Amino acid sequence: MTNQRFEALSRMCLNNWHYIRHKVLSFNDGINFFTGHSGSGKSTVIDALQIVLYANTDGRGFFNKAAADDSDRSLIEYLRGMINIGEDNRFSYLRNQNFSSTIALELKRTDTGECQCVGVVFDVETATNEISRLFFWHKGPIPDHHYCVDGSARTMSTDEIKAWLLQNFAKEDYYYGSHNERFRKQLYDIYLGGLDAEKFPLLFKRAIPFRMNIKLEEFVKEYICMEQDIQIEDLKESIMQYGRMRSKIESTMEEIEELKKIDGIYQDFDDKREKSRECDYRLTRLEMLRLQ
Repeated sequence: MTNQRFEALSRMCLNNWHYIRHKVLSFNDGINFFTGHSGSGKSTVIDALQIVLYANTDGRGFFNKAAADDSDRSLIEYLRGMINIGEDNRFSYLRNQNFSSTIALELKRTDTGECQCVGVVFDVETATNEISRLFFWHKGPIPDHHYCVDGSARTMSTDEIKAWLLQNFAKEDYYYGSHNERFRKQLYDIYLGGLDAEKFPLLFKRAIPFRMNIKLEEFVKEYICMEQDIQIEDLKESIMQYGRMRSKIESTMEEIEELKKIDGIYQDFDDKREKSRECDYRLTRLEMLRLQ
């Protein structure tokens, strides 16, 4: 498995996302853990990740599900940074002037270290809460300006992202478009190497709100098997038999490897024995010639 290549999430750039003004997260090559108190922003980061991986900006069915099953959080709340200011459901926004937001994922190939970035940029009209979006992809790592206008902290708009891509990349090294279905197809088929467009989002959405106290039968139905008519006892027995069979196969494979080593040693011995016979024959011939 260590020799297999895959696309690993290496960095994530967030601009004007919920209460985050600007942040670039770096990930380890292996497993990463998000820890923190309730409300510390774990779901905020995961939801940004999901928006890009699903190419879905309405958030229906997945926003904040890692924190609450009955969450009704919306995209505009994330973008404008809605915060509660009282116990009577009063709230205010952190961003009250027109602005742009960016979510970008940097993916690095584990064998060559080559990077590519996929993301989305939003333009928000605060007077009407209208949102314009642009999905994008480009080769290479997250740029040093982190999708902000050079010399300032202002996040690039959709038009500025387009102009930057056109100016800095060859035609085959970038893509942008507002159509989510088209971007999703390219994301799964090309950028992520051929993910199943139906199974991947379904499995990922189920994994996000996973609860450790779920019953075994519910866990199997929810996360492993699509069928609902499942006999748990039969499944247990099948798993046990599979475990025994796998253990036997592993032992047999180890025996095969040992036999291969023995066979190799024997072949080496046989070659040396044959050479020894040839030498004995030549010595005998030489002795006969000497006697003659």
